Amino acid sequence: TQYQLTISPGFRSLNKKALNQTIHHSFTTIRPRLAYTYINNWLAPGMPVLEVRFNQPVLKSSVQKALYFVANQKRYAVQVKPYRLNSTQVYQQYWKIQPQQVFPLDTPIRLMIQPGLQSIQGPLLGNEKREIRKLHSFPKFKFLGVRCTNDKGQWVTPSKNNRGQVLCQPESPIALNFSTPVNVNSLVKALQINPAPKDMSDRLKSIAQRHYASLRFFYRKGQVFSVYISSLLDPNVRYQLKSTRNNSEIQNYRIKIKSVIYLIAN
Repeated sequence: TQYQLTISPGFRSLNKKALNQTIHHSFTTIRPRLAYTYINNWLAPGMPVLEVRFNQPVLKSSVQKALYFVANQKRYAVQVKPYRLNSTQVYQQYWKIQPQQVFPLDTPIRLMIQPGLQSIQGPLLGNEKREIRKLHSFPKFKFLGVRCTNDKGQWVTPSKNNRGQVLCQPESPIALNFSTPVNVNSLVKALQINPAPKDMSDRLKSIAQRHYASLRFFYRKGQVFSVYISSLLDPNVRYQLKSTRNNSEIQNYRIKIKSVIYLIAN
């Protein structure tokens, strides 16, 4: 809000001095602006849901006009939803936003703001024109291989190409690596291990219970997502791993895991 202040002559200070002319002054209180952005969820590899917080309650329609995404030099309009489910207030300090169209895979994205935010507390519109933050869509879902440490404490990647040459320490972390987050419950149902360890069903349940996969984060290009299977495997055994089901957390990509792990003896 913009205010006008007028001080007329005759006003006296404590030392009895008076103004000899009228003084005019104007000032503007803080305009609406975007304060913070957080990731709320990913509905698909190219569909982030963001929480946006403003410095004061703002009108829903003005949020939709002021905020937009840019990816591959293309502008994407935002869809605005209440932060709290079933809220019907049109002025709120917190909103959720997502693109109206799915972004391409493995693509850098920018969240932008332009003037136009409308506050409940005054008539002046927001005047921000800037990039809010950078984010990145997920790549295609891929199995990136097995990773473990050898008897020298070095990270190694066993595969068919180095059968018997790369050995995993059974007491150290042994991970299945993926390019996107994984639904572990789906993975443990699909994972086939040959030879099957004793009590494999109980061991798989234990992995699913310990693994926590949240999608409340901004993806970084090249980020790797691991599921640790050390508790499934016994020392001094050659294992073959295979999967025949869809294991993606955020979209229906199909993938088959096939790898060979050699474990050294205790």
